Amino acid sequence: MAPAEEGEAPCGTGTAAVLAQVCRTLKQWALEGPPRNPRKAAGDLASELEAAAATECLPSPPSADSEASELKAEELSNEVAQLKDLVASLRAESQERVDQKSQQEEASAMKAEKLSSEVAQLQDLVATLRSESEEQLAQKSRAEASLQEELRAASAQHQASLEELRFLSAEREAMLKADRNVNVEAGVQHHVEVQDADSELAGLRRRVEALSAHLSSVLTPVSAVCRARPLNSYKDAAGVRALGIDGQEISVEDASGRSRKFKIDKALDGSSSQEDLFLTAAPWVEHAALGGSSCVFAYGATGSGKTHSILGGGPEGCPGLAHHALRRLIDGQGGGEVRLSMLEVYCEQIRDLLASPTEGTSQPTLGCSRRDGQGRMMLDCVQVLARESSEAERLLMRGFANRATEGTLCNERSSRSHVVLTVEATGPKGGRLVLVDLAGSENVQRSGADEDAKLLA
Repeated sequence: MAPAEEGEAPCGTGTAAVLAQVCRTLKQWALEGPPRNPRKAAGDLASELEAAAATECLPSPPSADSEASELKAEELSNEVAQLKDLVASLRAESQERVDQKSQQEEASAMKAEKLSSEVAQLQDLVATLRSESEEQLAQKSRAEASLQEELRAASAQHQASLEELRFLSAEREAMLKADRNVNVEAGVQHHVEVQDADSELAGLRRRVEALSAHLSSVLTPVSAVCRARPLNSYKDAAGVRALGIDGQEISVEDASGRSRKFKIDKALDGSSSQEDLFLTAAPWVEHAALGGSSCVFAYGATGSGKTHSILGGGPEGCPGLAHHALRRLIDGQGGGEVRLSMLEVYCEQIRDLLASPTEGTSQPTLGCSRRDGQGRMMLDCVQVLARESSEAERLLMRGFANRATEGTLCNERSSRSHVVLTVEATGPKGGRLVLVDLAGSENVQRSGADEDAKLLA
């Protein structure tokens, strides 16, 4: 192999330099990444390699150096082939990266477009909100202006009202002052009138007490009063009346036509009312109200009106002597609370009508085993305190409802027992009134009251 001309590089030297430069460029790409234009850079490397591969050297006789050069040339060819493959790979990778970058740019463009659309929507929303806020502010301003105007009007009205109130207050003070002057004069006059009325009332009370004391002093120990039913009820079948009343004298005609006359303290004909009966018995009630003791018996045959005279038809309908007496002792002058007890004598037994019923809904029976120091019988009966007349009347009705009654030939609801109502005043004067409603006094064979053990003790 002939030596190369002077100033000319031997065969293979330029190719080795190009390969060395390509290797340095590829290593730089591996460390720093591809250049900005990888396609152009890869094309330039490929062109340099192709130019180096196309260069041919002059023939030379075979020698050991020539064989070494051929081996080196073969190795360089292999390296060139590998570099070509690497360049192709880099070109493909560069193309892939370019495609990815294009896709990213397209995605960024779409995202930017979407963001632009959202920004536009937000701008529209902000504009709408700003418009609504301005409208609300305008409405609020108008409302505040209206409220201020109303407040000014209310303040002016309030001021006018205050002025009117001041005027009315001053006028009222003047009127009150005038009224006080008048009231002082009227009060003095009224005080004088009250003192006069009190003096007159005290005099009347003293007069009533004196009259009551005089009445109590002139009362006979025992008085008999006869109260007749309506006189038409005493006519016989022929229409002849069997009873006659003339003042204090009563005439009774029997079945044989014989007339018998009786003289009593007072007679009440059939037209007399419950009030007339109470006025007749009032002296004995007044005697009890002044602290004395009085007793009234209702005696007569079955159906003669004994229970009606004592009890009446009830407090709403036709009150009897017991109702009037309770009202006088509680609500009348000098009256107050009283203590009531009601006993019944029936079939040789004494029963308490105000006690709670025992077994079998019957009233409890009282014993007669105790006596006081004066030998009087003592019964452990129930005594109920009544502060009002209405309460006392309810107790009276409850006791009479517990009384034993039975139908007879003379009366469908005959009182078959004696009832004793005791009213004791608890005031400082005391006083005691006893009202007794006796059982029928008729002939038992005539009335049929002796059947089924109806006889009384």
